[in-house]
Amino acid sequence: MAIKVGGTTVVSDARELSNIASVDATTVAALGAAGVGGGGSIELTAAESISAGKPVAINSSGQLINVTETAAAVSLQEQLNVFGGDITYHDIVFNPNANYTGHGNSDGVFSCFVKRTSSGQYTMEKRYSVNSTTGEIVSQGDQTWSSDSSEGYGIAVAYSPAIGAPTKDGRGLLILANISTNQLRHRSFYYNGLSVVQGSESNISHNYQGTQRIALVYDESLDFFVASATKSSAVLPVYVIELNSSGQSTNPATISVGFSGWTVNYKDPIIATDGNGQFLMMANDTGNGATKIAAFTLDSSYNASWGSTVQLSNITQLNDTSSMVYDEASGRFVISYGSNGSASTVIRTLTVSNNSMSFAAEATLQSSKRANSLVVGGPGNVGITYSTYSALFYKPVSIASNGSVTLGTAVQINNSSANSGWDSNRNFKTASTGANLSNFVSYVNFANYQYADLEGAEFAGSLTSNNTSSIGFASETIASGSAGDVTIVGGLNEQQSNLTPGSRYYISAAGALNTSDTGAYAGVATSSTNLLVKG
Repeated sequence: MAIKVGGTTVVSDARELSNIASVDATTVAALGAAGVGGGGSIELTAAESISAGKPVAINSSGQLINVTETAAAVSLQEQLNVFGGDITYHDIVFNPNANYTGHGNSDGVFSCFVKRTSSGQYTMEKRYSVNSTTGEIVSQGDQTWSSDSSEGYGIAVAYSPAIGAPTKDGRGLLILANISTNQLRHRSFYYNGLSVVQGSESNISHNYQGTQRIALVYDESLDFFVASATKSSAVLPVYVIELNSSGQSTNPATISVGFSGWTVNYKDPIIATDGNGQFLMMANDTGNGATKIAAFTLDSSYNASWGSTVQLSNITQLNDTSSMVYDEASGRFVISYGSNGSASTVIRTLTVSNNSMSFAAEATLQSSKRANSLVVGGPGNVGITYSTYSALFYKPVSIASNGSVTLGTAVQINNSSANSGWDSNRNFKTASTGANLSNFVSYVNFANYQYADLEGAEFAGSLTSNNTSSIGFASETIASGSAGDVTIVGGLNEQQSNLTPGSRYYISAAGALNTSDTGAYAGVATSSTNLLVKG
């Protein structure tokens, strides 16, 4: 006998689910537990690619979708004049473990390091705290890091995200270029509230070629930093910098780049990592007037494997007209750069397997090559800030299962009173709070205005999730448009990993399992790989 809910048939005479989009997830789960569809599992069609073991919900068409966190449209909070006078170089990072409690919470800190060519030519840090409850960003003043007028002609900063300062985790790494000695100087640092504790400064023997970009990333699986920079009369090197048990940055290991055909004409590197030892490097081939990209891997012993090189564009990039990030949700790198001929700015994604790159199609951001900065506000929440010269904008970046990019509606993130004059050469950086805050993402963008002043734009977007609408977990990997089994209430999902038997698990806003109560109960682990769904 068929069963109806609100006059709609949801169970056929054959005891199969139908019209499930018309009922809520709780009803679907209860029907499954009652034996409809096979007891503990149901078969549904996926609207997008879904990995085995991942939590799923149902869209308005009755198809499976991933549990994800979605960002609302961002809005400008405030624009500041950070420093007047020429700012030659800068970089910015967010440290979620600063533990500043000035807002009554345990809050993170944005750190912006700048080289001033006035006011004594110091290298300084501009510091902003972030209220972890409201997302409010508050300036906390500045601090001089180096009074050496030769230092800071090239700045890079990155952060080791694990909690545990003042041990080696929870620390940042700062690299400053010294044009007098032609060395790169590095030091670690961490915060105790708003007090910063600096490590000892050490040299990287580099023969730095001034006015060039410094690349720096942290790889979580390898637990070390990877850096590169243009080197005079030499092929681009790769440096590995570790933090020792005292949290001090150690002397780097130098790895010669092994990409076939790379010469001393390859300059201005950008590096990105997937956090699991897979890296991309983009560089200008100044000898051929082109932009190239290649993939490489590192292991914990610094052994490297090098892939083939692909030409992205028949023009070279200015220091801040290209950028790269990795999106954990899609498993793809996202890159931006000035494209061929018309010099338009484009965005595309790529996957990397064994250093072999597979590219999706380009999407045009704007019809000119200008400064831009890709930024990740958490898994699946990718965006890009960019200059049109007359104004600054942010656009969300959506990534389809085939890697194609759709750009959302542009939001202006500078005050309308500030008109033309946004420099597109070397000072355009955006950082976010990432997935560290529960209900929103806060961003800070810094850019030169009128080739002199450094302006800061603070903007934010709220976050929503469909985690409380989850009906269960994929029993297998399901391709978009294909049918697959889902483990629902009362069923045992055997596609998990690293669970603690007997522990209760919950679904996070981004679709991960953890033991913190998120309001979206998942079930109880019966082994390291098995989850009794809502048991």
